[in-house]
Amino acid sequence: ILAINEDDKGNLWYTGLNNVQLGYIDPNMDFYQYNHYKALLDSLEKKETSTAVKIFKSIHFNEIYFKDDDIYLVNKQRGYVIINNSEVKKVELNFKPNESNTNCVINDEFSFIFSSKCLLYIKDLKNYIYINEQYENKYIKGNSIDIFPTLLLKDTTKYIYDGKDYLVISPYTFSHKSFEYRISAYEITHNMYLFSTYGYPNKQDEIYISTSPNINDEKDLLFKGERTVSVIEDFNGGVWIATLRSGVLYFPGLESRNVSLNNPVEYMFLSDQDIIFGKRSLKYKFNKSSVKNINHNILINHEKIHSKRIAFSNSTSIYFLDSLSSKINKGKRYIKGVHYLSDSLKYIYEFSKIYKVLNDQHFTVFPTNKDVYGSIYIECLYCFNSDSCLLGTRSGIYSFSKGELIHQDELSTNERVKDIVYIPKYDVLVYIVLGEGVRIQLSNGRVLNITEEEGLISNVVNQLVLDENNELWLTTNKGLNKLIFCDQNSPPNVVTVLKSSKVLSSPNILQLIVKDSILYLGTDSGFDVVDIKTLDNKKSDKMFLFIDNILINKKNQSNPSLDFNLEYDENNINIQYKAIAFNQFGNIEYRYRLQGLSDDWIYTKQREVSFLQLNPGEYIFKLEVQNDHGNWVNLQNEPHFKIHKPYWKTWWFIGGFSLIFLSIGGGALYYYISNLKKEKTFIEDKQKLSESLNESRQKALSAQLNPHFVFNSLNSIQNFILTKRTELSSDYLSMFSKLMRYVFENSKNLYVSLADEIEALELYLELEQVRHNHKFKYVIKHTGVNINEAMLPALLIQPIIENAIWHGLLHKVNDNRLLEVLFSSNNTALKIEVRDNGVGRGIKKPKQKFIKKQRSSGVELTKQRLNLLGQSIDSETYFEIIDLFNSKKEAIGTSVIINIPLIKETNNEPQ
Repeated sequence: ILAINEDDKGNLWYTGLNNVQLGYIDPNMDFYQYNHYKALLDSLEKKETSTAVKIFKSIHFNEIYFKDDDIYLVNKQRGYVIINNSEVKKVELNFKPNESNTNCVINDEFSFIFSSKCLLYIKDLKNYIYINEQYENKYIKGNSIDIFPTLLLKDTTKYIYDGKDYLVISPYTFSHKSFEYRISAYEITHNMYLFSTYGYPNKQDEIYISTSPNINDEKDLLFKGERTVSVIEDFNGGVWIATLRSGVLYFPGLESRNVSLNNPVEYMFLSDQDIIFGKRSLKYKFNKSSVKNINHNILINHEKIHSKRIAFSNSTSIYFLDSLSSKINKGKRYIKGVHYLSDSLKYIYEFSKIYKVLNDQHFTVFPTNKDVYGSIYIECLYCFNSDSCLLGTRSGIYSFSKGELIHQDELSTNERVKDIVYIPKYDVLVYIVLGEGVRIQLSNGRVLNITEEEGLISNVVNQLVLDENNELWLTTNKGLNKLIFCDQNSPPNVVTVLKSSKVLSSPNILQLIVKDSILYLGTDSGFDVVDIKTLDNKKSDKMFLFIDNILINKKNQSNPSLDFNLEYDENNINIQYKAIAFNQFGNIEYRYRLQGLSDDWIYTKQREVSFLQLNPGEYIFKLEVQNDHGNWVNLQNEPHFKIHKPYWKTWWFIGGFSLIFLSIGGGALYYYISNLKKEKTFIEDKQKLSESLNESRQKALSAQLNPHFVFNSLNSIQNFILTKRTELSSDYLSMFSKLMRYVFENSKNLYVSLADEIEALELYLELEQVRHNHKFKYVIKHTGVNINEAMLPALLIQPIIENAIWHGLLHKVNDNRLLEVLFSSNNTALKIEVRDNGVGRGIKKPKQKFIKKQRSSGVELTKQRLNLLGQSIDSETYFEIIDLFNSKKEAIGTSVIINIPLIKETNNEPQ
């Protein structure tokens, strides 16, 4: 790859050595070839000699530039070519062999640098350098045809690199130096530079990065065994490096250093000037820019540990910390963390014990009463002084003071608390509740919940870290947040620092140390170092967001102005959009609204939206995308849609039609008065219409019942997925689909056969049995009725069965739970009885904690359906709920009895 550059749509263009190879990478990371070679060749054949064509067949381009729709392809020896999507606009190439090294083309649009004998740098027409004229080519020797001069500009000083020659030119001085190796230099940003050296050291190609344009200043090694020919920084800080062997290299940001360990970092602490981190038997040391593996037998002197608190993601041997391990646990026990109060006092806690360590020689187990501590599983510890601590446990927060252990009910109940931090400056206590964000107790006693709704990246918070500026950092499984407090009684500001960014080895951050504006992060995949100042400088609301395509009534639209005037029936609109973020893990969130239809934002990760059957009116499509720092970036060019009213809704049509209608209405009234004898026929027609209306209402009630049932069934599937019972959820979903097929197939029928209804009820009851781990049994019986001929409304008694299970059987203590469904007939009526041996209706049921069940309206719907059924066939129906008691007046269940007229099948109509 010889050159790379980014166009205004976020596509990354590149050139190569293979026959004028030109292509681009789109935001979906798909590769496309730009077929311009034949057009270029044809244009040369018309105006150049055969020798030129022969030379052109092996030509390549070293730089790419864009202006409007034009693409500039630059060859540093021969000139440039301008092309666009449809034609070759201009060819400025010199194919005369004797003049190939003296061809200087001045272009005031871009900074073209050509051959070593004609080094030219242009910012404007007043600022350029001709090396061959000003210095008589004394120092520029043209070392190799594949190495071209590069130039860096810093203030008023120019740094020129040409092979082994290095020139520094300022308004008052000029210096030259020759190296034993060859150098190319590139500017990434105004304070970040890249050097590519060839043959240094040991004749190995290497790539360096530096904050200075001077190759002699301090620099860091970035990549070995590769040569750079082009470098760009994209719009959100990602760096793309074109190489000669490895294609294109992408760095999400050079402000960070990543060390991939293929292991989670479960602990991290500061020891002297080193960062110690690792997992179990693995231990690493980071110093300045290098990471070294430490022999796990080497002990860390606890006196040199400067971290106030050390938290462990998983249980870790205390042997890693200091020599006290042999005194506390013989080197075999595992700990959760360490809390330092002073050089002579610290607390070491494990799953069920806390050690108070004094002067390295004495320690006591605290609290001393082991029985009090028996059922508590410790997650974290925060101590205010030698006798007062807070314990975060799997069952809430406990305080320990003067030997007394007290559960803090006002802070948490039975919630799992992962970490606790106290901020003395604001008298604020902050703690993590597993999966529910953080809680904050202000100085006035008020407790706040901070979750995703308040600006957190994720409700899964891993660790709390308080820095020297009293700013609280929150590591999450999706990036890094920061809480900034202003006073004691106000909620903090929630700031997004990094959101699912490829700047990190993984967005799941487990450990964090903040020191001297540097973030040291341990993730579930490795170790990262991020410069906060550089990161803040890169923060920008700029992000490529654009409309990809618009379809109206499924037809593509070509309208650059995005201003649409549509007819009344052109009201089905599909909008496809796209945002570009190479530095994220594909976790891009959008929000949109159609102004004129709704003012509420709709949040999504999909890249298209459809609006169907829009009413006439004016609409504006509003779209925003959330960038890596949590800010919302809006779409600049917003589509406008104006849907005109149909002609029959215009004022002139309505006025004319009203006159015609009044005339016709007058004639119709006269005709009606003169034909009163037809009133009886009219009344009969009205009665038929009433019956049809009753039937429609009954179908509507049935349609209401179906979503009610689907909602409760989907709750079951959700429960299995949440509890990770994958196979069970698959079987359950298969049965559920069969039942849904029954519901959909019979949704158009007013009545179904009793045989089909029994089959559906058996499917439903099997689903409920699986859902509740077979906690109840059921029996369905029918006597004296032909189940293939008898008809009844579909799923009539399903809500009754559901109530019997949920409110009767499931609240029963013992396991002999039984549900009976009985069908019988006396040739005129169908009797249905649903009987359960549950707790009855008089028992107060406990609320469900995890699965919130929609409030049932099925019983009322059933009563309404029975009422309408009776009206439609002019017959009475019966519905009764009977509470069952034993001889001791104890509730032993509930019976629901329904009587409906016996309906037999005749083309799905009642008879």
